[in-house]
Formats: sequence, C-alpha cells, structure tokens
Amino acid sequence: MLLRGLAAVAPGFATAAVRTVTDCGDTTPGGAPGQLRRLITDADPGDTIEVPDCVIALGGASGEDANAGGDLDVDKDLTIRGVGGRRTVIDGGAVDRVFDVFAPATVTIEQSFIEANVAAGCLFGLVSGILNNSGTLTLTRSTLRGNSGMGVNSSTGAITNGGTLNLVDSTVSGSDGGGNGRGES
Repeated sequence: MLLRGLAAVAPGFATAAVRTVTDCGDTTPGGAPGQLRRLITDADPGDTIEVPDCVIALGGASGEDANAGGDLDVDKDLTIRGVGGRRTVIDGGAVDRVFDVFAPATVTIEQSFIEANVAAGCLFGLVSGILNNSGTLTLTRSTLRGNSGMGVNSSTGAITNGGTLNLVDSTVSGSDGGGNGRGES
C-alpha cells in the first residue's frame, strides 16, 4: 500500500541501475556492448557502473566530445566504481585525457587507478588526466599517476578543475605539466 502511494505521488520515479563492465576492451567509435565507454553513453543519470579487476586501455583519437573515442566524456550524474588498488586500471594510452566531465554532471570515481594520460594542443591549457569542466567530481580511494598535459598558455598533468573537486583518500603522483603550468591544479 505504501509503495502504491509513493508511485501516485512521484510518477515516473525509477531507481538507479547498477551496470557492470563485462568487456574490458575499448572498441571505437562508441564502444561495444559491455565496455565502459558504451555503458557511460547508455547509462541513465544516477546509475553506477562497476568496473572489474582489469585494465581498460582507451583507444581512438583525441579531440571529440561525443564519447566516440579518446577520452571518456561524462555529461550526466554517474558513479564509476572499481575494485581498488591497481586492480581496476583505466589507461589513457598516451592519446588523450581519461575523463572529461561536463557541467552540470556530478561524477564519482571510486577505487580506480588512472594512468598514462597525455592531453595536448589546447590553446588555453585545459589539458590533464581528468578535465572537470565545472561539474562536480569526487575521487574516492583512487590514484592518478603518470599524467601529462601540454598546452600553449598553461597546462596541468593530473586534473584541471573548473568546478567542484573532492579528493577523498586519493593519491596524485608522477604528473607533469609539460608546458607553462604545473603538474596539478
């Protein structure tokens, strides 16, 4: 009876889904079923994507914002949860940053190891392992290592943040700005 009453008050209310990566590849463009790239695109706001013990090496070219290749473009509220340590690795493959978070998304990345990201060629230096374009980004029990950015005016290595950034029990190391900026901002 209570559930029926809630449904009457909030029609269309749905609970967030948990989606699981079942393919640790990164087929571009757009990702194959079960791959992280495709799950990000197909997820509904509020969903959680669980990433198992695997290395995901990102593929494709840099420079697009439709999650077709290169970085993983996130434009909705999501949680991306690994299994911790160096067991869930998302590797940028020295092609592009790993994540690009678009406002007004609220994104949480948990228990993940993010490495080998190279972002280059941005005139204003918004290059890094993760670019938070004024969304809200929380990294929990995660590591960013070996990230570099190369820009004309300034650059960062690990994170470029234009919004709200929360680091909780996370490590940022081995990052290099490679230009006029600093390794982290």
